[in-house]
Amino acid sequence: CWNCSQIIQKSNGLFCGNCGKLLEARTDNYFKLMSMDEKFDLNVTVLAKRYRELQVMVHPDKYCNSDEKERQNSMEWSSLLNKAYKILSGPLERGEYILNQKGIILPHDNSTLDQDFLQEIMEKNEEIEATDQNSIHIYLAKVRATLYILNESISDMLNKGNYDEAKTCLVKMKYYKSLEKTIKERMHKMELNSD
Repeated sequence: CWNCSQIIQKSNGLFCGNCGKLLEARTDNYFKLMSMDEKFDLNVTVLAKRYRELQVMVHPDKYCNSDEKERQNSMEWSSLLNKAYKILSGPLERGEYILNQKGIILPHDNSTLDQDFLQEIMEKNEEIEATDQNSIHIYLAKVRATLYILNESISDMLNKGNYDEAKTCLVKMKYYKSLEKTIKERMHKMELNSD
């Protein structure tokens, strides 16, 4: 422990079991940090509740009268919790994180996708740009339906340990998330509700 110099044998990961001081922020696994099962399908409501509970324990406002080291630890824990929550709360980010934990990195280019899929995405982008107010909601519904199917496929592939297929589905999800964002931006310009 940075404060009492004792070897930390009993701790919840946040506080020293000897002196009770806030430890230095560190984790090797966001699921463990948030006390969640390490799986793609998780209850986002439970995750949000756990995030809020942990933030209350480490929030910098709580440590404004503490010594400099504990204030610094508090800021680092708060930042780490924010990052963990952001990654685990989104299916795309969560899936990518699970693969990263297994040493599998998603490509940042489109080298793993077939040309037919890329052509399809390009055509959908053009259709979205040309669509009118009457049909833009239909495009959004179709994209969200595809995202739902991809989400189910990713879950299934990860549960079966088929990481290459999961990776392909995650890359496709990234493109469909981009389409969804484009549609929402277009709807905003048209002053339409995208919910």
